Amino acid sequence: MNTCTIHLNSLEKVKQFVTEISKCGNQFELSCGHYSVNATSVLGILSMDLTKPLEIKALNQDVEIPECILAFSA
Repeated sequence: MNTCTIHLNSLEKVKQFVTEISKCGNQFELSCGHYSVNATSVLGILSMDLTKPLEIKALNQDVEIPECILAFSA
């Protein structure tokens, strides 16, 4: 699986998410509608509408979404 829907509806969840995804490098992006940001960017994530589900996507088709990130899934 190289896409997953997640919820980051609090600042604490955003911080936990960025800590975990940063261990994986810059291989992922978050999107909400047509707006996409680097998944390791705290400011980018905070600029999104966090009341809606976000989609995390691997930029490389060979990369899987890590198990630690699936804990944030919707």
